Amino acid sequence: MYKGSFKLFPVEPRWWRFGILVIGVWSALLGMSGAGGSQAQAQVHVRNGGFVERGANPVTAEVVESYRQQGWQCPDAGKWPLWWSLFSNDGTVDFPYAGGMGNDSYAQISSGKSGEVYFCGYHGFPLEERNYVYTAWVRGAGRLNFHVISYGKAEDGRAIQLTAPGEAAADRTVKVESQQWVRYRHLLVKTPPLWNVHPWMGITGKLDIDDVDIVPSTPALDLIVQAEEELYGTGALIEQLDVVKADADFQERVRLYRDALTAYGQAKPALDDALAASLDTEIQRLAPYVLTEGLSVVRVPYYNEMIVLTQVLNTLTKKPVSPPAPVKATQATTTLEYRPGVRTLQPHTVMITSITPNKILYEEEEEATARVVIRNTTDAEQTVSVTAMQLVDVDQGREVAQQRLTIAAGAESAWTVRYTVGPEMYGQALEVRVTDEAGTMLDRWQEYYQVGKEWFRVQMHSGGRYNNMQHWFSAEPTSWGIQPYEADRIVGEQGGMPISPRGLQEYARHWKVAGKHTTFYQNVHFSGIMGYEEMRKHPEYVLYDPNGQFAVDPVYGGYPDPMVLGSPLEAGEKRVAKKSYLDRPYTVWMHAPANFAMEKAVEYGARCIKAHAQRTGYAGVFIDGTVTAMLGYDYQGQRNLPEDREAIARLNARIQERYYSVLKGDDPYFGTWYNHSYRWPPIARLTDSTLLLGSGTEGDVSDAWIRAVFSRKNVSCLMEMSIPFHTGGYEGLDRKPSEFLNVLCNNRDYIVQRYDGNAIIGYVYPPISTDLEKPGVSKWGWPTVNYYMALVTASQHHIVIADNWPSADPALQFQTRYSRFLWSPDIAVVDDAEQVISVTTPEEVWWKRFVYRRETDQGYDLIVHLVRIPPTTERWDINWVDEPVPLSGVTVGVQAGAGVVQEAHAMRPYHFEEAQQPVQAQLDARVKDGAVLVDVPPFRYHTMLVLRVKAR
Repeated sequence: MYKGSFKLFPVEPRWWRFGILVIGVWSALLGMSGAGGSQAQAQVHVRNGGFVERGANPVTAEVVESYRQQGWQCPDAGKWPLWWSLFSNDGTVDFPYAGGMGNDSYAQISSGKSGEVYFCGYHGFPLEERNYVYTAWVRGAGRLNFHVISYGKAEDGRAIQLTAPGEAAADRTVKVESQQWVRYRHLLVKTPPLWNVHPWMGITGKLDIDDVDIVPSTPALDLIVQAEEELYGTGALIEQLDVVKADADFQERVRLYRDALTAYGQAKPALDDALAASLDTEIQRLAPYVLTEGLSVVRVPYYNEMIVLTQVLNTLTKKPVSPPAPVKATQATTTLEYRPGVRTLQPHTVMITSITPNKILYEEEEEATARVVIRNTTDAEQTVSVTAMQLVDVDQGREVAQQRLTIAAGAESAWTVRYTVGPEMYGQALEVRVTDEAGTMLDRWQEYYQVGKEWFRVQMHSGGRYNNMQHWFSAEPTSWGIQPYEADRIVGEQGGMPISPRGLQEYARHWKVAGKHTTFYQNVHFSGIMGYEEMRKHPEYVLYDPNGQFAVDPVYGGYPDPMVLGSPLEAGEKRVAKKSYLDRPYTVWMHAPANFAMEKAVEYGARCIKAHAQRTGYAGVFIDGTVTAMLGYDYQGQRNLPEDREAIARLNARIQERYYSVLKGDDPYFGTWYNHSYRWPPIARLTDSTLLLGSGTEGDVSDAWIRAVFSRKNVSCLMEMSIPFHTGGYEGLDRKPSEFLNVLCNNRDYIVQRYDGNAIIGYVYPPISTDLEKPGVSKWGWPTVNYYMALVTASQHHIVIADNWPSADPALQFQTRYSRFLWSPDIAVVDDAEQVISVTTPEEVWWKRFVYRRETDQGYDLIVHLVRIPPTTERWDINWVDEPVPLSGVTVGVQAGAGVVQEAHAMRPYHFEEAQQPVQAQLDARVKDGAVLVDVPPFRYHTMLVLRVKAR
């Protein structure tokens, strides 16, 4: 049990339960997502139309009991999606947590003996004077009625239900017969009295439903959706498949669509301007999915849109229009034998099947071992020589071991290599070469690892094989003032997740042996049963409001139930409540901010963090926010911050230094990372002008605080952008590739370039399966993930991935091998890169903001990243299937001035069909018109050039 009991505070506060609606607003202001999954499927208009958010509203335990008495089979109230309920007498309903459109939650409903059942949601937005598009993704067997409850307003302003034809919105029923997700849409025509609607979906049979929304239409969508509805059930649209082959029938329909586009282009000047503009938007959005050259497959919604839009355009241009012929399509499937890190055996040779270093992250000069497995696939005994080479920088190598092996036919032999990693920091390769007795090379293979005591410089955080860091989110009883405790099981103070503290600590110790560091989560608030007990002991460390009550943080704040605070901290079998009425389940989000203007409060929290890390074996801490002062009142009722903004900035710098003096005093490499980026300060100060002063961002009084943040070693900042690939109404800047590029570069220029820090982006959640047995036709989103990772890599960012994505493996491996050229603080962005570098290319690529320079003993290196632009530039599309053809014919020119380009190297992540190793080549250089030119080898997504210039 936690050592201490809860007592009343010196001044009794008002207590109430506090919902955290604010965090959604805050995230929307930032154009980012929250840390959890609740924002992942946030819809534009229908609340929780992706069914991700769970909670007993409006379905309470009493409502569930009434459902069950009526004959329903249904889950408990806490497992229902927020804002959704049922209306009927019987049936079966469930809400699986995975398998939906975003590989997340969905609704699964079966009608019973009573026939049609109704699934009710919440819209709640006053309708504009336009029509609306009502959308649902459905699979199963049955019928779906797109019905709504229609509301108008009485003369006195009261809401009244509309039922009469011509007043209420008309509904539409579709027949569903598909094992794949199919998108159905219905046009809700805005009648004059119609003011508001709620989705009220009728279901007969057994249907799965996801991503329900009701959004404003446009003149073009009015025509498209109306025409689409007329074609449902006629065979003219595909309603049983999700991805089909781009076969001859598809190509013929593309031809018809191009003809319709040509006719539209000629007739467009005579069309209404609003209609033409909205049609242009739909045509542009559809183009990549049906008009891209070399498509092998096409996704059904876009195939259907092309068929419908062909009809609409032909009607508008007065071309002869007949019902489309029944569509013929074949489901596209993918079967792969791909496994990250696994080599396919080659016959009739001696080959390396695996190289396994004992760590994924070493410190400089650390002793290392690696187990090398070599297999003889011939039918005779073979004697070979094996040599191990350690590679650093681009191609600097040294031999570390050699052995002669005799391997029986069809057998394998294991060889253990022992060596010292050397003084060089950053990524290295261990290359093993196999030669026969005549000296002929039979095989060579590499494996990669990082070197760095300052491990945030080489931080890799994912579920993949190059991961060297683990972080425990909300796994402690409080977020400030953590104390010793004994408990087999607790509930995380913020996430409400069941936690086994000893289990996490055992994992941390286990991973440490493999060179993986573990950090734990804190923010700047006292929270939970333990946190509020610490507040009782130290009321002077707490921030107060003008009324003398505990202050409420705009994002994290929330008062607890005082009865919960009297409950035991233990959540496992040993939980014992002294009073039955104190046996309360833990309430999450009980947060009260610490008063960081009082430097002793900062030192106190830092001591708690340091002691907890020493007890548990954790190597660092994440602060979900920053160690900066927040405006409020102290324990004596006085304003806690000075009026002068520059004085506040100096205070922030001072308390940051106090925090480090405790945390890093005896260990400068104790890991410290924060939730902070260039975008936070100006937005935070929209709420309070005293927040985050000293950040060095535009409009700030100084950069005193941010300089203090990066004045110590092993510090990093997370830019929290979590759901770039998800569907729904979320429109953060990471959703659009070109805007994402700007965000990354601006954050790099702030965190990395200006202050020599480390920048991280994440946590990124996959909305598709990452199961190796279920790659899908997109191969775990291979094309889009590799486009995305190219930008992350080129912009000097680390990434946190909340799963093991096989599709991210090429980039993560590349980052491991070449981290020296990505994350070292001596790499500087070249301003006006076009004055130094020129790129000749058959298609536009991103490169102008990705040119860097680092000084060397002989001169300098120019580092140039070339990044392909994805075909779907409006939004990342994780379901995009076709990979681009490797781009050839790219030439890079260098104006070296007084220097001489001695060497030129190109390196890139491997392509899907290639051996799983970074591809590196030395390039021949030639001189033309005073510039040094190199031809870039073909690449699909990303390539990096290192041009070594020697000063004359």
